[in-house]
Amino acid sequence: MGESNYQQLAYRRSLPEFKEHSAKAKKSRASILSLVHLSTVEDLFQQ
Repeated sequence: MGESNYQQLAYRRSLPEFKEHSAKAKKSRASILSLVHLSTVEDLFQQ
């Protein structure tokens, strides 16, 4: 049973939509992190 779940996941990962989605998720995560980093740096300068 677990093996078929793994095969399904592998199949989904091979789909171009999934690859595109994960790439977008990584980009948005990176932009959120950079925004948080910038705001904390600005806070430090303002203090």
